[in-house]
Amino acid sequence: MRRLANRRWSVRRLAHWRTWTNAGTVVFSGWLLAVIAEVQPPGVPASLFSLGMPISVGFFLVGFALLAWRQAAESE
Repeated sequence: MRRLANRRWSVRRLAHWRTWTNAGTVVFSGWLLAVIAEVQPPGVPASLFSLGMPISVGFFLVGFALLAWRQAAESE
């Protein structure tokens, strides 16, 4: 029973809009810091590093879509 409760908590947490916007903030901050410092993090391929900005924008879009979905559900 506790395992099912933990799974429900995990799903709710993953579907929360703030989780995605926080992930987008962290990815964007790391990417921007590396770009400003003109340093590529060791062990990260250049092709993966160049995806930092699009990944952060994607996280923000998912977060705002979940927020809009939540607000639409609450207004009904």
